[in-house]
Amino acid sequence: MAFRTEEVTNYKTIVICDDCKKESVLNTTPTPMGFDNKMNGALSLGYTFKDNGKRFMNYCNSCKPKHV
Repeated sequence: MAFRTEEVTNYKTIVICDDCKKESVLNTTPTPMGFDNKMNGALSLGYTFKDNGKRFMNYCNSCKPKHV
């Protein structure tokens, strides 16, 4: 008998709303996503961003009207 063990590593990238803390999965990939891909993925799910000093705040569709 022959056996082989293989380690499979995947990175799940999740965007979190800074208001209601709702989480949405952007992607699961074998390598970590870059900043641009994270931002574009969140935008494609309907999230919006607000520049708050040195930090971007993420808001989902439900919370968007409160902060825009």
